[in-house]
Amino acid sequence: MKLNSEKCKFIICGKKDHSESLMVGCSEIKEEPFVKLLGIYIDNKLNFDYHISKIVKKANSKIAVVRRSFKYLSHYKKKILLSSFVQSQFSFSPLVWMMHSKKATVKINRVHKNLLKLLYDDSESSFQQLLAIDKTFTIHETNIQKLMIEMYKAKARDGPSLLQDIFKDPCYNGPSLRNGKHFIKPNIRTQKYGEKSLEYFGTLIWNLLPMEIKEANSIGKFKTMIKNWKPSKCPCYLCKDFVNGVGLVEICNCKSCN
Repeated sequence: MKLNSEKCKFIICGKKDHSESLMVGCSEIKEEPFVKLLGIYIDNKLNFDYHISKIVKKANSKIAVVRRSFKYLSHYKKKILLSSFVQSQFSFSPLVWMMHSKKATVKINRVHKNLLKLLYDDSESSFQQLLAIDKTFTIHETNIQKLMIEMYKAKARDGPSLLQDIFKDPCYNGPSLRNGKHFIKPNIRTQKYGEKSLEYFGTLIWNLLPMEIKEANSIGKFKTMIKNWKPSKCPCYLCKDFVNGVGLVEICNCKSCN
């Protein structure tokens, strides 16, 4: 079988001062800044900015198309249309790209806000106010819920083996504890490959879940309960502000501070 070099790509993640190339037989394959794998653009910085730029652009184009027919539709049909054609753009494999950059979060939230402004014909309310009116969560919070569902499956030994390898059972066989740990929290050394890993972040969020949700006796009950939950203070870097000279600090969302 002859290699088709036009269909072969590779990336190198990490610091480097020059681009590389590979020779496979007589074909030279040059290094790329990103590759598309099963519908996901993976870049050499692992921040998924390029992938999110693509889906944000697609979502914005969908909003422009849907807007044309809004005057003929009821509110219920408008919501279904926006959910199916726009919001669904962010539903494909979110566990792969959810630990993206803060810049990508701004882009996603802007699209989500434009969607809600169009749905409720409201240009005055803030993003948080529109979410409250719609009784929904941000894309980031929805992705956290999806992550928790996969962790519940891993705990029940009912999910993909890959996720069971990521979220490891501590194998504690002693007496039952009120706040027993279901997953091993890894030791980390860096933010990029530590705090931003699903293994570390997922364990942090899981430990914030109320006991009645963690101890749900079926996946159906867990899904029902988790859909109405979000962390009051998300510990991830996306939910923190950067203060010059200080670093990342938690954002306070209490009414007295806003």
